[in-house]
Amino acid sequence: MKKTLNYLLIASDLDGTLLRDDKSVSDFTRRKITEYVAAGGKFCLCSGRMLPSVALIAKDLGLDGVATSYAGALVTDLKSGKTLYENSLSPEDAAEIAACIEKDDVHLQYYTGDKYYVNCDGETLRRYETSCRVQAVPVLDEPLSRRIKEHGEKVNKLLIIVEDPKKHEALLKKYTEKFGDRFWVTRSTARYIEILSKTCNKGVALKIMADYYRIPYEKTLAAGDQLNDEEMLAAAGLGLCMANGNEEMKKRVRVYPASNNEDAVGKIIEEYGFKEE
Repeated sequence: MKKTLNYLLIASDLDGTLLRDDKSVSDFTRRKITEYVAAGGKFCLCSGRMLPSVALIAKDLGLDGVATSYAGALVTDLKSGKTLYENSLSPEDAAEIAACIEKDDVHLQYYTGDKYYVNCDGETLRRYETSCRVQAVPVLDEPLSRRIKEHGEKVNKLLIIVEDPKKHEALLKKYTEKFGDRFWVTRSTARYIEILSKTCNKGVALKIMADYYRIPYEKTLAAGDQLNDEEMLAAAGLGLCMANGNEEMKKRVRVYPASNNEDAVGKIIEEYGFKEE
């Protein structure tokens, strides 16, 4: 018997949502995604990761539709490679932000096109490369701010990795106060601070994906776990935060009673993806 869809598009964050802590997707969740897509549903990845990393995961899951990368700064039709939306930082703005961050002597990387450049080399970078499955380009002979300015590169986003929780909180507060009125400063994990264009976020991206498929916003569902997912959860017909999600965000949004390690996305598809017959 053919299943009838309830929500026509499901947008899922990756890390902390679809992916378990070991960066895998369970067989149960894979089956549910396959069932949903086979019934005509649009299952769209919506991540802060760079496009090549998102594309690798999409391929592994057998998905070739529309996907969002860089936390909403880029929306791409994976099958055709066509860019549906891009909202980057100008070289001048990105260089200004990078120059400020460099004074704090922290791990900084920026993304442009299908590459990312980083100001250091070491164990933190190795872990990041293993996680995203894309190698970085270390820049150790000049500040990243100078490289951005010299090459005139549009920047999809800047990422700061801070291992110490107290330092992370202090820098998030500092960058929000300094740049928050002009740029989008957000947290994507307990270690990552991201700075992007003020007018891009996953909520904007969700609407672009829905418009592309001519799906009403009220027929979309979104799943996420961190602050950079909040606009997406608000824009969807139904937005659900994982049980393992950011504690502050969980006070403001609907929480699903399962974590990323407990097949939350697969269970959400099973519970909300189809109409009861």
